[in-house]
Amino acid sequence: MASYHSIILGLTALIFFATLHSVNCLHCWDCNSAYDPRCGDPFDNHSIAMVDCSQMSYPHLSVKEATLCRKTTQSVNGNVRVVRSCGWLNSSNEDDGKSCFKRSGSQDVFLTHCTCSGDGCNGSPSLMPTALLTIPVLLTVIFYPFSVLFHGLC
Repeated sequence: MASYHSIILGLTALIFFATLHSVNCLHCWDCNSAYDPRCGDPFDNHSIAMVDCSQMSYPHLSVKEATLCRKTTQSVNGNVRVVRSCGWLNSSNEDDGKSCFKRSGSQDVFLTHCTCSGDGCNGSPSLMPTALLTIPVLLTVIFYPFSVLFHGLC
């Protein structure tokens, strides 16, 4: 009985520490559908890794730390390209965490540019894999005492 509790406690601690993220760095998807079709819409993020935006630097920018994630969808003569990346300069005055604007130009050129402020927010809306790992452990911790109680009745 005690060894089972130790295993549950160890798994809970492991999951907890595995799901911790540093509060000082932003992680965004970084890809271009022109080179990797999985980057397009719908977004297939199962084999594309997020990048730590604090590890990227652009000396010509006055802002040194990335503050947002970006997703740009551009269509030129019907050819659509999606670019996802870290962002340093906010192109919007809105503070709601996510904002988009659209532009169009001559020669059948269209652009949708979105910014957001959260880890992985420039991808598709889905549960993060770390959250999916946490669910079975929490269910085990919650329901284990009941299984012991009912097992003792038999």
